[in-house]
Amino acid sequence: MFKNLLIVIVGLAVVGALYAFVVPALPVKVEPVACTQEAMICPDGSAVGRTGPNCEFAACPTVSTSTATVTGTVVGTALVGPTCPVMRNPPDPACADKPYVGGFELSNSVVSKMVYTNDSGSFTAQVAPGTYSLVSTRQTTLPRCTNVENIVVVADVVTKVSISCDSGIR
Repeated sequence: MFKNLLIVIVGLAVVGALYAFVVPALPVKVEPVACTQEAMICPDGSAVGRTGPNCEFAACPTVSTSTATVTGTVVGTALVGPTCPVMRNPPDPACADKPYVGGFELSNSVVSKMVYTNDSGSFTAQVAPGTYSLVSTRQTTLPRCTNVENIVVVADVVTKVSISCDSGIR
């Protein structure tokens, strides 16, 4: 009887050992995964989609730290006028347009950047190459500054912009 019990135990041990080594080696059927069509916008402006079995976003492209960011420069001046109710001929230097101090939004479909003029009515902004618009952020009626459209910024080039603001004086 003891001999039969020993044979059964050894037999079960052999079957258990075979099961432990054979079952994990069998191929596992992997079901295909369908990811949603979402996109993530990366810091460089490119987009990546979802991939892999967990539908995680792909890694954004890395920018080499050895290369500098390519930008162009926008230099602008904002003047407000007229400053006197009567125009004179020859023009009175005291009635010349004055610097406008205020904020403007420099933007396109990808980037929006606030720029502010200094006491001389000037500003400088570094932006990526592209076509931009410049709009006053002033919420009151006067002075009313004209919007500047189609500002073409090229890498490593200075683009000059003039902004005219109407004081409302007549």
